[in-house]
Amino acid sequence: MLEELIKVNGKFSELARKRFSCRTFDGNGVSEEKLNLVKKQIEKANESSENFRAGIVNKHELKAKKFFTTGTYGMFKGDKFYIVGTLKKESEFDWVKYGFFMENIIIYLTQIGLNTCWIGGVFDRKGFGGELGIREDELIPAIIPFGYCASKRTLRDRIVRWSAKGDKRKPFDELFFINEIPANISETKLKEVLENVRIAPSASNKQPWRFFIHKDRIDIYLRRDKLYSKLIPSSDLQMIDMGIASYHLWKSFLEIGMSGNWNLLKNKKSFPALQYIVSFIF
Repeated sequence: MLEELIKVNGKFSELARKRFSCRTFDGNGVSEEKLNLVKKQIEKANESSENFRAGIVNKHELKAKKFFTTGTYGMFKGDKFYIVGTLKKESEFDWVKYGFFMENIIIYLTQIGLNTCWIGGVFDRKGFGGELGIREDELIPAIIPFGYCASKRTLRDRIVRWSAKGDKRKPFDELFFINEIPANISETKLKEVLENVRIAPSASNKQPWRFFIHKDRIDIYLRRDKLYSKLIPSSDLQMIDMGIASYHLWKSFLEIGMSGNWNLLKNKKSFPALQYIVSFIF
């Protein structure tokens, strides 16, 4: 599965830092040449999973069909194109896979010079689903506007970013717990990898992931904010966040020549307020 993901040729650590949440686009859209390139790469992503499917939607076509509504879109300006990712949910872990696949697309768009933003809250799921031909067994957890950021952000954009503390991240020691340094990697390199995880995007910048590092593996846990489940019951945004963080971990290890496998280990140790998600085995 992972071998069939979109190939990101740029240095991941640089792309991870280059990416940011853009809510004020320049209104010019994207050239046909670059749009076709994005479509081609999305087709490759769709081939890698039976439960995941993505497509591109033109916002102006939504408006013409009277699907378009306000709400979340009031936070955005100048946006024209969206990547819409659908999910056929068969287990709770499918939310994690969804975040993994969509972040892969976002990093590719970053590589070719496009700006993006995750939208997982309130949006017209029926309208976007109609454009994408959503099936009965599919749902749309998130959409991603893409294009080129305007040179100046709107006031609302700046307020949203300030309220979410978009430029800040939790302290390293609050997210990562190193019990033992894995073999074949220095402590310095390990911390560089984990820093790429620390800067990953998450819903309301809550960074719900907690990593426990051992000699032979990394155990990944979720510190859930229960309010999110109540506010947005249609999408498990924090499980999607776990997929985003897992993607950053995987790509960062590949960048330094280390590989591993994802496994769901049984009888994992439980911690107060933490939910075991998955382990990365070296």
